[in-house]
Amino acid sequence: MNNKTVKLIGDVLFYALLLLLAIILLCQVGVFPYRMVYVRSGSMAPVFNTGDLAIVHMDSNYMPHAGDIIMFSEQGSDVIHRYMGMDNGMMITKGDANNAPDVLRQASPKGQFLFSIPFLGYVFVFVQNNIFWIIMIILIVILLDLLHSNKVFPFNKGKQGG
Repeated sequence: MNNKTVKLIGDVLFYALLLLLAIILLCQVGVFPYRMVYVRSGSMAPVFNTGDLAIVHMDSNYMPHAGDIIMFSEQGSDVIHRYMGMDNGMMITKGDANNAPDVLRQASPKGQFLFSIPFLGYVFVFVQNNIFWIIMIILIVILLDLLHSNKVFPFNKGKQGG
């Protein structure tokens, strides 16, 4: 492979990563109706496990059916469990790995679980906890790329050799 091919592959990967980060950011701030949720417990094993990244379609008007996997808030935390039904106006859910169901007085579904990506939740949490440094590194890489490609400051114009 020549240098131009390697540079092209590097550029494509770099901009694909930037696009992916932009999509993730737009999902998290509510521009798209999807949310990525870090799985903190094994209550839904084997459907998904601790450390997975769950993708949820957010819809406040969603009416679940028995057996659907839903996300709801409980004591300020987002929880993803299987919807079992309603009983006297209270929502009943259950984690697949749990022995007993949950009876929730004031909960309502926020969205429906779509799929999970194994282990990616660990990366997601790392990014959330270190977002400032990640943004700084990305900006430095972009600046170095611009400087190296002579798009901003044409330092190497007219120079011969290396």
